[in-house]
Amino acid sequence: MNKKLGDYYPVWIEFVVIFLIFWSFYLAITAYPDLQDKIPTHFNTRGEPDGWSPKTWINLLFLPFGQIGLYILMTIGAWIITRSKNPIRFINLPVSAKRLQILNGPETEETRKVTIRELLAIKIVVLGMFTYIEYFTVKVALGVEKGLSYWIWLFVIFLLVTAGWMTLNIYRTIWKAENKIS
Repeated sequence: MNKKLGDYYPVWIEFVVIFLIFWSFYLAITAYPDLQDKIPTHFNTRGEPDGWSPKTWINLLFLPFGQIGLYILMTIGAWIITRSKNPIRFINLPVSAKRLQILNGPETEETRKVTIRELLAIKIVVLGMFTYIEYFTVKVALGVEKGLSYWIWLFVIFLLVTAGWMTLNIYRTIWKAENKIS
């Protein structure tokens, strides 16, 4: 089995995610000289800054470097699932091992496809959210904005919907396999 990520989604989408990371770095680096002495490093649930730190490169580039780390981890995870003979072992759902064992052949490939595509969607949403937060961190530090705004909750909703959709699709694959046996 020599599957690759490109067998499950168009790889050019990765360039969109990489662009988000570069944009975060660009925002931080170009704004640095104009920032106030303190920058927001935490926001409350209303999107208001409630944690401030001194203006340092480390504090400002924490999110972009975090994006790189998450990108690498999620890409390696998807690659491992792509190459695995048994992607079912990566499923962590409240499903008995016996129920998961019925997944074989087409169901295994369907589970692999759903998992890899949904990991990509989660990667896009999370890294997009980090870019959004970096953008507003810079804007708040410049005194242009007061906080994140309630739009941040759209990312949270998209993340929950994406995770829920992945879970539902995996359960649907299990139910199809169980009905095929019965």
